[in-house]
Formats: sequence, C-alpha cells, structure tokens
Amino acid sequence: MRLTALRIFRKWLPIGLLCALPCVLGLFVLDAIDPTAGTATRGERITDEFISSTSQLRFQERKEQINGAERSLLAHFTPDAVLDNPKCRLRAADSLDTALVWLPTRGGGTRFAIVDGTGIRHAGEIPFRAAIFDIARRSDGRMLAFFWRVDRDEPGPTPLDAPRPLRVFLDGQLILSHETVLGADIAGDGSSYYLIEPMAGETSRMIIHQLDDGTERHYDLGSMFGRPGYSQPNWAIWYSQDNEEIMFYPPYEGIGTHHFYQVRSNGREPRTVQTIENDRMIAASFMSSRTAYVTYAHGDGFVLERQDIEWKSDASPKVTARWSRSLRPPDASAFPFSISRDGRYLLTSGYVTTLLHTETGDIAFEMSNVDLESQLPRLRHVLGSDAKSADVGEGANARLVGDKLLVSRRFLRPGGVFEDYADVFELEGIKEDSEPTHRIKEGKFECSSGGPILTGLQDRDGGLTFRSG
Repeated sequence: MRLTALRIFRKWLPIGLLCALPCVLGLFVLDAIDPTAGTATRGERITDEFISSTSQLRFQERKEQINGAERSLLAHFTPDAVLDNPKCRLRAADSLDTALVWLPTRGGGTRFAIVDGTGIRHAGEIPFRAAIFDIARRSDGRMLAFFWRVDRDEPGPTPLDAPRPLRVFLDGQLILSHETVLGADIAGDGSSYYLIEPMAGETSRMIIHQLDDGTERHYDLGSMFGRPGYSQPNWAIWYSQDNEEIMFYPPYEGIGTHHFYQVRSNGREPRTVQTIENDRMIAASFMSSRTAYVTYAHGDGFVLERQDIEWKSDASPKVTARWSRSLRPPDASAFPFSISRDGRYLLTSGYVTTLLHTETGDIAFEMSNVDLESQLPRLRHVLGSDAKSADVGEGANARLVGDKLLVSRRFLRPGGVFEDYADVFELEGIKEDSEPTHRIKEGKFECSSGGPILTGLQDRDGGLTFRSG
C-alpha cells in the first residue's frame, strides 16, 4: 500500500519532539485531524485460469529477456524452491498483478525476484536480510522495489546501533544504496520514495525522490527525529492515500500533532494539525491533510465521523464534519479501519463487519461475525442448500483486497489444526445483503500457491509466475 488501501501503523519509528508550532483545531469531540492513508490487504483466490497462447509466448519472451547476472539467480526461484517454503516472503504490488518474492541466503543476505503473470521479470541480491520491503508498479509499467533495515529475527526493540541499510531498485537496477537510514518507504503507485538520513549531532533530514520528473525535495527535520532511542515516543510515517504527502503520525491512536510533507516541489510549506485528547475521543486517523476520520465514545457504542479540512492558508485550516455514523457494538477492533484502493469504501470489522460509503457514511454492506445462523441465507449458494451453521466457520476479521471484500472463516479440525477460508464479495454493486461470489481456502505460508492474497504464485511449465486475482 503498500492502506495498502490504509497502511495503518505499518512502520513505527521513534522520533523526538516535533519542533514546528502546530495549529490547534477545535471542532472538538473530534478535533483537528487528518486523513490517514489506507491499507489494502490481500487475500488469495483458488481458481483455475485459462492460459492463453499469447501469455504463453510472453512467458517465453520474459525468460529470454533476463540478463546473465539475473539468470544465475533463477535457480533459486524455481517453484519447488519457493512454493510453500516457510522462509519465503512475498509482497504484492497495490496493482495486484506483480509480486516481490525474497529468500534468505546462508550468509545473511537476501535474494529477490520480481514476478508477474509472464514469469520472473527481474532478480537480484542484497547483502542483508531486509526487515521491511515492498514493491510498486509505476504508471509506465516499471517496477520500484525497496529493502530497508536488517531483520534481526529476535523479539524486542531494535538496538540503537543496529544496522539500518537501504537499497532501492527500479526495474531490477540499483538506483540508491545507503548504509544508515532512519526511515524509508515507497509510494504505492511507484511515483516516489523517501528516506530519512542522520545529520550532524542528533539532527536529520528527509529526502524525497520524485521519479516522474527526476527531482528531489529536502526537509530539515531538526532534532524531531534524531537517532532512535527507547525513551522517545514512537511515530508512524507513511504516504497519504493519494501519494502526494508523507505523513508523520503520532502514537496513542493518533492523538497529538500530525505533520504533512508535500512530495512534489510546489513551494508549499509542511502542514501541521493537532488532535486534542478528551474523555470521548478514542482514535483519529488521516487519509491526507484534507481528510480525517475520528472515532469517539457514544453511549454504549461509538461514533465514526469524517472530517474535511479546508486550507485557506497553510496556517488556518477550517474543519467541517461531513458525516457521522453510529457503529455497533462497542468493541475496539472496529479501529483501526481500512479504506478501499479507490477510496470509495471504509471497512470496520469487529463483532460486525460494516462497509461504509466514504462520501456519505451510508452503509453499503453489513454482516454479523458472531451470529452464524443469521449468515446462512446469504451463504447457501456457496455452501450448499443443506449447509448448517457449523459450515459457516467462525468469523475472524474482514479485509479489502483490490476490488473485493474478504470475510475470513476459521475451522478447528481434528488434532487441533486450523484451516482458514475466506468468503469473497465483489465491491462493485455491493449491497447490504450481498452474497459472496465464492469461498477460497487460504494458504499456510506467504509463498503458498494458495497464499494470503487474492492472487498467488504458481508453477507454469516449471517456471514461477504470479497469478492476478
């Protein structure tokens, strides 16, 4: 998202006190807040696909285009070496048509391959085992990938002196190498990436690389970031939903000062918005400096409100509540929420899965996750007319994947083994009582042929390919 859809709490980075003066907004019960970005999770469909003769030719052409250096790595990415390998890691691009697959090396490094429906597009190797990595497909078809920070494979906070290297690749070519980076990410559409590097003393700066026009933008962060330390509060940093801003998100459910840094060089100064804690506010989340969602206690439940923020000048925003919606029941798992990739839907999933229209707050879809009997009527066409409530499966959560809603199901089998499934609903034309189009079985590992995304790796004629959902 990677939002994806919302990338809520995706990367937490310790930061010191922010130095810029925030502007305090007072629409209270939910005060000045900003839209956070969305995540979009991914799930996996088990369906047979017809492979056209055209795609078969493209698959062969792709094999021939791999250069010599990359070809030597292909032996490590055969279907036998990758599929159902518990050490394999996978990230799908927001476009859900390409994936980044990596395998650890014995020497502590990482081999990676960029895979799509035609096979392996690029392959490479880096000298460290990446803790954070992602991939994005650009509008011109090129692939942007990054690897950051050494994965320690150990619990607990990262030591202050832990290595924090960064590598960024564009279509398999290394375009940036840095050995000490305090933070980094790529835009979900591959249009830019940023890194935060330490400067003299405890200061740091953020560098944004805009790939569309080849420009850079620098922001001096002063001592607000400094060098990570356990005594400092944790802050999350991610792209806005439209990939036009980089947002600094405070801890404690978004209560505090939010900073928004413009990606493009348009001369606009960074914006700040402050949310003020009170007895009613539960959490606040921003999609950008122009849209926020605030959750606050209300009676025995809670209310979710969308706030639009108008910047007549960078110093004096006007906050307007567009809509509010009472949600039930009062369980905290309804926050954080997720936003669909196209921004049209907002999903909360606790005891009840609720899908809202982001423009109006109206309910688009709703279903209990605990009352199995009430779910049977809408599930009989995928479970069969003789299905019982036990065939529904215990509801775990729901997630948005591309243009689909997935509602997870879990079954406890003999021997204490769990099996996971998901009911798949199409977002296009979804109604409050919509039925799923089908049910999928989810894989145990990230790199399973039935993996945790609505797409999956597969073996095609002895080659590894990535099937889009």
